[in-house]
Amino acid sequence: MKIFSHVLGVCALVVVPLTIAVGQTKPLDTLIAAGDYRLHFTIISGKGMPILFEAGGGDSGKVWNGIAPAIAEITGATVITYDRAGLGKSEGYGKELTVEDEIRGLETALNNLGYQRKMMLVSHSLGGFYNTIYASRHPRDVPAVVFIDVNLPCFFTEQQFTKMNASQNFRNTVEAVRKNPMPADIYVTDIVSEKTLLKEHPMPTAGKLVTPNLPPRRRSTGKALRPMKQDIMSFSRTRSSLLMRLLLFMPTE
Repeated sequence: MKIFSHVLGVCALVVVPLTIAVGQTKPLDTLIAAGDYRLHFTIISGKGMPILFEAGGGDSGKVWNGIAPAIAEITGATVITYDRAGLGKSEGYGKELTVEDEIRGLETALNNLGYQRKMMLVSHSLGGFYNTIYASRHPRDVPAVVFIDVNLPCFFTEQQFTKMNASQNFRNTVEAVRKNPMPADIYVTDIVSEKTLLKEHPMPTAGKLVTPNLPPRRRSTGKALRPMKQDIMSFSRTRSSLLMRLLLFMPTE
């Protein structure tokens, strides 16, 4: 697999305001069938490989509103955000869905939208579990993933489960990710915060941008980002970091 560095795109971060262009197409806001329920999608149309964003636990796709237009403008790619079942404007509230069920629903909806080929993934927090399982099911169609302070199954020991009073559904989700790990040949950048939300568990890699337990060619180092999701979604330096990594790890078609 080849990786292409978009030097001009990265340089544009210095001079291009992180706001939607005046002439940019209005995002598509729609409900799409995902089986016996519908998922809500917001799509900014572009060219080339689409970028699918996965929100953290309890968040709808609106959490990406502060950066999605800028990413669409600078990369020129189609940017897709959505609400998982039971969140935001999506249907499915109260349904007993496993994480695999939710991914199958997402696949159905994306297929109905006409997105059946290669796709880049970006996720925050709990969304990392969904990205991992999606990528494990589509190893040839996901060339790269950007994690933003995501949940990693190795963190959730039995001791941690007990301390956080984890539900059986959450335990099952972690186990599903352990059984369906990120394929080894997919390029991953993990943007890691200096602290976790659980203050007694500081990240061992604090101050680094690093994906642990991965081959050296998939590691990335640099300044750490602030841990809280409102910071992750709003700080301009975070936007720049995310945009640079999207541009750097986006293969051309």
